[in-house]
Amino acid sequence: QAVLDRYRKGTTVEQNHEAIAILKKLEIRLRMGFISFDYHTSFSELRRNVAHLRRVVSENAQLVTQPIFFQNMMSPLEDTPLGREYEARGVSGVPWNARSLLSEQQRRLVRGGAVVRFSDPRIAFLCEVARILGSEILQRSTVLENRLSDLFSLRVTPSGAEHDDHLANALSWFNHLTAFSVDQFGEIVTEVEQAQSLDPRLLLSLHERITDRCDEFDTRHYRELLRGPRSVQTDNFC
Repeated sequence: QAVLDRYRKGTTVEQNHEAIAILKKLEIRLRMGFISFDYHTSFSELRRNVAHLRRVVSENAQLVTQPIFFQNMMSPLEDTPLGREYEARGVSGVPWNARSLLSEQQRRLVRGGAVVRFSDPRIAFLCEVARILGSEILQRSTVLENRLSDLFSLRVTPSGAEHDDHLANALSWFNHLTAFSVDQFGEIVTEVEQAQSLDPRLLLSLHERITDRCDEFDTRHYRELLRGPRSVQTDNFC
């Protein structure tokens, strides 16, 4: 609730859950807008958010689509209370070499860009881990969508049984994706919060574990991996 109040949403957590319940009852798929990180984000808030997200996916999780929301960072709009606060604190920004590429309207909208500094420095580390998780899921989702596109456009013509298997496996993968993503996000929140030190080695370890978990998810639901050869280098994280 503290996050909703900070963003002045004018709603309560329970009202949001009630709205989601109505959509699920009507079997309407929904795509949640969810900002996981801002300057004031704390681990206690993230734990509560994970609990609420698990409540959302506890029933009919297949109706909740596009679970990449957990890597979203606040980009306050110009002349809003939060935009003025972020500007005063100097906690958001677009690289100066990129500002010239933005239109006047874009510069006004981003104010100074997404938040790049946090009251708790560990949150910045967690943001990077969440980005890795989101990237893994997005890449696999794109591979699967391309395969389905080939299937439906008849560029690939499997036998009838193979065709049905492809569709059933793809449906299983997408239907379980949001619940899987929420569980993985909850795990990395806990691990980063409890870590004794935050360094490139931990980031590499978490990256490898995320990749392994995503591989397991692929083979469980799609029966094969949805990624290319793994390539992880510690240099990228220094």
